Amino acid sequence: RAIVAMLAVLWAGGGYVPLDPHGPPLRIASVLADAQPALIVTTRAHARLAQGAPALYLDLDDGAGAAQPMREPLPVPPDAVAYVTYTPGSTGRPNGVMIGRAALAHFVAGASRRYAITGADRVLQFAPIHFDASVEEIYLPLCAGATLVLRTDAMLDSLPLFVDALRAWRISVLDLPTAFWDEL
Repeated sequence: RAIVAMLAVLWAGGGYVPLDPHGPPLRIASVLADAQPALIVTTRAHARLAQGAPALYLDLDDGAGAAQPMREPLPVPPDAVAYVTYTPGSTGRPNGVMIGRAALAHFVAGASRRYAITGADRVLQFAPIHFDASVEEIYLPLCAGATLVLRTDAMLDSLPLFVDALRAWRISVLDLPTAFWDEL
């Protein structure tokens, strides 16, 4: 069982499944059926997508059900799944690919060394959370102590707005798709 969020779905085993809340409804239903979420982490705007699974709404500000800090970290086996990404699948049905904690840790260690991200950097998270590129954009800065800056949809309205936002937010590390770099 997973914890699914419309930002991410969480598995009872500790992993998560990133999910696009704006994706096709049949794909969302298929992923949720396969993942059998233990918890969906989302916002109230996407509550209908929870389909009866337990949900934690990030924008619920009434204090009800506020999480209490853990006294001690929960033990997680080294071979536990870190996250599951769903590919389109050759049959048209999404296929879950489990990424282990060790594989994620190895990737983050190698990429961190290669990219030399430091605590002084400000990294833009450009890719949608359900794309595998978001793993690099999220985990590397957080593991290096850098600042993770989330892109807004408004930034994509024009290149001048995008560049203005990069300057205003003092972005020092940027990972973009080739087509976007070509436009810049």
